[in-house]
Amino acid sequence: MPPQMTALLLLCTTTAYQPPHKSHARTVALRAQRTYTLTDGKDKTDLLEVTTKAEGRTFVLDGSKMLTLYECSFFEGKLGYQVWPAALAGAAWACQNKALFEGKRVLELGSGVGLFGCAVAAVTDAAHVTLTDLDAVNDRDFDAPSGLLDAQRRTCIANGFDQVDSKRVDWADSESWLEPVDVVVCADCVYAPEAIEPLANCIAHHLAEDGVLYAFSAERDWSDAKYARAAPSDLEDALRAVG
Repeated sequence: MPPQMTALLLLCTTTAYQPPHKSHARTVALRAQRTYTLTDGKDKTDLLEVTTKAEGRTFVLDGSKMLTLYECSFFEGKLGYQVWPAALAGAAWACQNKALFEGKRVLELGSGVGLFGCAVAAVTDAAHVTLTDLDAVNDRDFDAPSGLLDAQRRTCIANGFDQVDSKRVDWADSESWLEPVDVVVCADCVYAPEAIEPLANCIAHHLAEDGVLYAFSAERDWSDAKYARAAPSDLEDALRAVG
């Protein structure tokens, strides 16, 4: 990779436990809470999710900031329809590294329902955040998700994010690509081997001079997988190749 482009690929492991919880508050009825713990070297960061009767999922970021996140069905969102482990880790990590985003233009690739990017918007002073993913552009796009961008936009409206937008970006379609930004983030985008090279090319295009990539990928054992699966090292190799 050229020296102006910096990539940081982070392997992450998140654990969760769900202790019993009762609330005496009259305004919010909590049925339970779940804590996701990101282990980063010697440090641990907790990301709290509270379960309420309200629609959507509610996360507590940076100790006090509430984020309402909307998911969608698998039919509408395909693999991006729910929050995956690396997005939880990315959100927790963003809470502990707010200075990295101050005044920056941030782009999340393969956002899914957008937890990572929305966490950046909620807890940092990023100048602007763009969430992206695929979207069915016509009725013949049977394999493309049809509800991810709608879910992202619903989350942005619910949280009052004026500095966040949602756009269609296809890693393999350069005509859908956007202008370069200061920071690119992605989480759990390493899955299909055939998508690695397009993802690397898309990342390289979207990083401005001196831009930085923060990519999170959960550690998984694919030894018994029926089909070939990509590994984080594959993305690292592909990023070197596009340099």
